Amino acid sequence: MAPAQAVGSSWRSSLALDPDNRGFTFVRTGGTLLPDACTLTLAGRTDALAYLPGRALDGNGDGIVGGDYGFTFRVAATAEPTLAIGEFAHGPRQLINLPAGSQNAGIPVHISNGAGVSSVEFSLKYNPALLTVQDVKLASSIAGSLVLKSIDGGAGLAQVRAASS
Repeated sequence: MAPAQAVGSSWRSSLALDPDNRGFTFVRTGGTLLPDACTLTLAGRTDALAYLPGRALDGNGDGIVGGDYGFTFRVAATAEPTLAIGEFAHGPRQLINLPAGSQNAGIPVHISNGAGVSSVEFSLKYNPALLTVQDVKLASSIAGSLVLKSIDGGAGLAQVRAASS
């Protein structure tokens, strides 16, 4: 997929098909979206986004296949805390340790602008055919406790709540 375009910049990104097969979730690679006026364009060609094999998208809704779909939105600046997961690529049955080479590090979850945050609760939804989550731990540098931990490997859902001491 070509990168999504923003005013004055472009981003590497991914589109994940929603479970109902009727929409997508846009995920920027390399961090959160920066404050800006943004336009996401999905190319409606047979070699791009198609709704049937070989049948191009009618993105502009004019009844003629092959039109691009454009969506404009604004990302506002915020000082709110943001939760993010480490980015990675791996092969079948390969352990994931970030940063690479760290023994038993796993996949880190980071919080930015976290001054004053005393607890955090989140759900990590993943594809259990592609990833196995075995455990959730607090980093040794965090003074606190894991209050709630639930991992449903069949559903691909890990639920976590941590609190500072």
